[in-house]
This record gives sequence, C-alpha cells and structure tokens, in this order.
Amino acid sequence: MNNCPNENIDCVYQEALNKIKHDQKYKPTCCTIIGPTGPAGPTGPTGPATITVGTTTIGQPGSNPSVTNVGTNQNTILNFVIPAGPTGPTGATGITGPIGPTGPTGATGPAPTITIANTITGTPGSQADVSISGTDGEYELTFTVPQGPTGPTYGLSAYGGLYNGNQTVTTQQPTTATPIPLGTTMPTKNVTAESNQLTVLDDGTYRISYTVILSPNTTGGNIEVYARNTEEEIEPSSLTYNVTQSSVQTYTNSIIYELQEDDQIDLALETAAAEGVTVSYANLTVEKLDTSNIVPGA
Repeated sequence: MNNCPNENIDCVYQEALNKIKHDQKYKPTCCTIIGPTGPAGPTGPTGPATITVGTTTIGQPGSNPSVTNVGTNQNTILNFVIPAGPTGPTGATGITGPIGPTGPTGATGPAPTITIANTITGTPGSQADVSISGTDGEYELTFTVPQGPTGPTYGLSAYGGLYNGNQTVTTQQPTTATPIPLGTTMPTKNVTAESNQLTVLDDGTYRISYTVILSPNTTGGNIEVYARNTEEEIEPSSLTYNVTQSSVQTYTNSIIYELQEDDQIDLALETAAAEGVTVSYANLTVEKLDTSNIVPGA
C-alpha cells in the first residue's frame, strides 16, 4: 500500500525500508539444498616408483644448496650440492710420526784420488801425524814424522827400507794374503832391498816398522795389514780396521822381532773387498838393534 501523498520520494523510500525490516523480522529464511555428487575428475600423473641419491657435491662457501633430479619422474635420482662451511680454526700440532724406513742405497761414487803433499820432520818425542785436505774426492796427505833420538856414534849395524806412493792393489779372492807393492828403495846397510821385500844378512834382534795408508775401491769392510817373514805372517805386527767405502785409514805399527840370516820381510793385506784397495802410501823398514848393553828384565 502506498500511503504517500503525491508520490513523495522520501516517503516512498521510507516505506520500502520499513517493509524490508518487517520481512526480515517475520518471514522465515530460505534453506540451502545440497545436490548429488558430481563425476570423478581425471587421474593425475604417476608418482615416482624409486627415489635414489646420486651424487653429493661440496659447493663453494656461501652458495645456496640445491637438489637436482637427473633421473625420470618414475625413477628419481637426486644429486645434492651442499655448500662448504667456513674454514675452521687451525688445530693443535700433532705428535711426531715414527721414523720412516731406510731409503735405498745410492749409486757408488767415484773412487777418491789421494796424493802426498808433503812430509815434515817433527821434533824428537812428538807424535807422528797424518793430516788430510781437499774435497770432492781429491785429497792430499801431509805426514809429520818425529825425528828419532840420536843414535850411538857407531850407528846401526844393519838397516834398510822400502816405500811406495799411490798404488792400486787387486786383492786375492777368497780372502788371502796380498803383497803390498813397495817399489822405491831407501838407504840400506847389511840389508838387500828388491822385489817389494827386504832380506836381512845378519842374525839378530830387529825393529820392524811400517806405515800403510789405504782406502777400499768399492764396498768397505775389515782390512788387515801385517808384516811377513818369508811369506809367513808375523802375528804381533797385524792391525785390522773396519774401513768404510770412500774413507781413508792409516795403519802404523812397530815391533821387536828376532830374525835369521836370509829372512825376507815384506808387507801384505787381507780383505773381502772384491774390487781391491788403493794404497796411497806405504813404507817398511828394518833396523838391527844393539842388545849388548840391554840388561834382561830391566
């Protein structure tokens, strides 16, 4: 019903608003009706049948981690990239490890060259001395030999000597006596010097003295040097040293020994060194002693 005169617009609006409020208050609200279930949607793609880890790579520090499927949708293979963390602090110093095994033996070096530089006469009563100088396999020897005491005015009744310089001695194998070359003769009296040996012409008590300086040509080992009487070892004269390769050894000895006329005195050495030795210097002397003034047991 329109109760508004002359169709007043404000009146019409107010009546319409009042009707809406009335209907909201007194009319029931309409109910929601649920319809039947619709048809099923299409089947989705097949999920992976297997998932395995492929590689794990350390990336650059500060980069982003990543996972990449390098397989298929059905057989997934995942490769991981994991960035490296920052460098940690330096750890404490570890304990010293055990000593490693001995390395292989080096190649054999060249045999040394040894020459005599000088021979000096020392003061009576001083010690004999041999000094060596040089490097790199080139060596020189200087000998200091003390002057002996003044002998009686009548001198020795018999003496003699031999020496050599820088001789290579090829040793006999197996270890047997090998003569040492003595090619240069010293002054002699009632002693003959020949063929690397001294022959005494008088019976008596003699001082037998020698000096030998040598070095092995290859491998070292025990080397024995001694004087011989008619090719038989004079045992008190023997000296044995263990001489290493490239080293130099001096043998010096002096003994008192009874000799008979025509006894032959020489020097010999024995060693297992297959390549022999180098004798840089050797000498041998015999001196007959005057025992007439020696008191037994004095």
